[in-house]
Amino acid sequence: METRREQLQAWLAHARRTGDPTVPLDVLMDLTRRWYTTLAARLDEGDQVRQAYDRLSAEDPTWRWVLDHYRDHPVVADTAAQMNLEISRLSPREVVG
Repeated sequence: METRREQLQAWLAHARRTGDPTVPLDVLMDLTRRWYTTLAARLDEGDQVRQAYDRLSAEDPTWRWVLDHYRDHPVVADTAAQMNLEISRLSPREVVG
């Protein structure tokens, strides 16, 4: 039985292989949650916002590409807005994509 992480990695591999960033809603929700959780962890470790964002994007560009494809979807947009609100409380000049 595959773990959820393995399932998500399989969807990202499928997107890379086919050039199609379309994923099911449950996958999008998990990818979004994991992206912003990882980003927040990087900030907690002391990275600046842009540095954390760029490092995470470089580690798996497909992950970022899929989320960019869905940037206007409420799952991604609402999560990004929440993250930006939290960051703006800490550092008013910095927001993430």
